[in-house]
Amino acid sequence: MHEAFDPEPIRELPADEPRTPMWLPAVGVALLVTLGGYGLAVRQATATGTPGAPATSATAAATLAVPVVPVAPARGGARP
Repeated sequence: MHEAFDPEPIRELPADEPRTPMWLPAVGVALLVTLGGYGLAVRQATATGTPGAPATSATAAATLAVPVVPVAPARGGARP
């Protein structure tokens, strides 16, 4: 065990410890609210199918599907 380890929590910060500026937690809260609101808005838009919302994979596959045209076998009986 280390000699310098003290299991008791610190009650006061040392004088040379830098303090956290008060604007830093405010920026964190603002980012959380903004990104959370954006995430909910996108989730709501995709659930309701609002125009401009990202397409689901099934919708994208249906719109990008290429019609399949059958090819007739070559004459002459050549086999691969």
